[in-house]
Amino acid sequence: MSKLKCERRSGYLVCYPYRSRPKRVAGEALAALGILTFPLLLFYLYVDKLETSRPVQPTTPMTTPQTPEIENDASKLQAVEYLNRIRGEEGIPPVHLINLSVVKIRAGVPRPH
Repeated sequence: MSKLKCERRSGYLVCYPYRSRPKRVAGEALAALGILTFPLLLFYLYVDKLETSRPVQPTTPMTTPQTPEIENDASKLQAVEYLNRIRGEEGIPPVHLINLSVVKIRAGVPRPH
C-alpha cells in the first residue's frame, strides 16, 4: 500500500499519494522537456507546410508530351493476372475480372454516350 501525504487546505483534510523526491524530479523534468519540445514541433509542422505548399519546379524540361495509356481488355487481363500472381504468392485466393456497368459506376468510370 502506498504512503499518503495529508495536508489541511481551506479547512479540509486533503490526502494524496506521496511520491518520493526522485520520482517527483523525474516527473518535473519530463514536463519541462514536453514544454520545450512543443514549440519545436509546431515550428517543424509550420516549415513542413510551407515546403509542401510551394509548387515544385521540374528539374528537367519535358521534351515529349505524355500520352495517357489507353485501356483495353488485354491490359485489364494483364493487370488481373499480375494481381493474381502476387495474391497467389501470399496465399490469397485469386480475383476475377467483372465487366459490369454497376462496378464501373461505383468505381467512378464515366459512361460512354
